[in-house]
Amino acid sequence: MVAGLRDYGAYLDGGLELDLRRHLFRLDQGRRPGDADVLPAL
Repeated sequence: MVAGLRDYGAYLDGGLELDLRRHLFRLDQGRRPGDADVLPAL
């Protein structure tokens, strides 16, 4: 359980922001971002 909480905390610290930025890009552009695309700021 402690390891799961640690993983979740790490996701909140780093991975969540990237996921949200990718989601915003998809909502705005109607497609998934590619490697050359610039993701929006939060």
